[in-house]
Amino acid sequence: MIPQRPRRPRSVSAIEFHLACWESTIRLAEAGADSYFDDCPCGNGSEGLAAREALEAIIRRGGRQGRRASASVRHLDDRWERATYPGTSRGDTSSWWHRRTWR
Repeated sequence: MIPQRPRRPRSVSAIEFHLACWESTIRLAEAGADSYFDDCPCGNGSEGLAAREALEAIIRRGGRQGRRASASVRHLDDRWERATYPGTSRGDTSSWWHRRTWR
């Protein structure tokens, strides 16, 4: 019998990274930060919205990863809608999460 080889710890997947960035942006909105540029741990703050774009691309691709991402994003999107309100700062061509304004 061949003994099991030690495996490296699993690295963070792209989906987990994008979910963490999106959730950190939502937490800032829920906390009432002035904008998402205040202190986002993922970078300058706008990466949370870019992470939501990447998650949308994964969901549209479908498959097992798309279904998993969709289930996780649905809950976060509800939180985003509660923490923000519809705004008119962006054009109608942008995604719905870009068209929302901080409370």
